[in-house]
Amino acid sequence: MNSLKLAFITIFMLLSLLILHKFGVSNHLYLNIWYYDIIAHFLGGIGLALSIFYILKDRNHIITLTFVLGIIWELYEIYFGLTGHPVGSFKYLLDTIKDLIIDILGAMTVWFFVNRNKVVNI
Repeated sequence: MNSLKLAFITIFMLLSLLILHKFGVSNHLYLNIWYYDIIAHFLGGIGLALSIFYILKDRNHIITLTFVLGIIWELYEIYFGLTGHPVGSFKYLLDTIKDLIIDILGAMTVWFFVNRNKVVNI
């Protein structure tokens, strides 16, 4: 895969995620569709992992860095009061753990694709 194709796929994924997120927030889909958050975090994990691979050209740290950025996103949710549950509550902890696991699954998808298809560091 060449660098331009990877850039296009990465930008497409991130723009799709942005549209999905904006649409979800404005139409309260995160609250009304129980799995909407799961879709958003999975695509977010994919988008972050693609970005990490494209920018750093390093397949070995895709999952770890996506996890770190997922934690930063969770802190962003706390700071702006977007958690959905009281911070520190059992429901909050379960939701946060689920979000981070889904982020990692998205990153693992990219990692497997990059390694299976022998995508060279671009």
